[in-house]
Amino acid sequence: TYPVTLTVTDAQGLSDQTSLTIEVSESPDTNDVAMYINAGGADNVNLEGHTFVGDKNTPSIYSGNYTYEDTEASPSSLYRIERGPGVNLGTLNYAIPVPNGTYTISTYHAELWWGKKGGNATAGKRVFDILIELPEYDPSESNIPAKNPR
Repeated sequence: TYPVTLTVTDAQGLSDQTSLTIEVSESPDTNDVAMYINAGGADNVNLEGHTFVGDKNTPSIYSGNYTYEDTEASPSSLYRIERGPGVNLGTLNYAIPVPNGTYTISTYHAELWWGKKGGNATAGKRVFDILIELPEYDPSESNIPAKNPR
């Protein structure tokens, strides 16, 4: 604890004083959580020293016969394969429970279909929704620049 006294004096020489005690506590323990998911396929992929675990438990409707690979997209296979049902069957979601705390979240994306060998690249075709349980989180306003994996 630290005792603090604050004295304020105005231009006419009038002053006032107040005292208070400031208590400094240790930082709370941080929760180290690291999770890397290869949502594009079932294989484990290493990138930048991290192992992105293949998503082997995705329902077969999302991991069935419809995959797309662009071997020119990136030297890392993490950015070369995407999968989907081939029809609009809704969204593929992950729910990852973590304790309350402060976290740094990084996402890695590659669009292989629209504008390459797939459909025409037009506004609104490429959609990545990231929902995080925070009242005012907007990933597009982060200060982290996007990396081009090519």
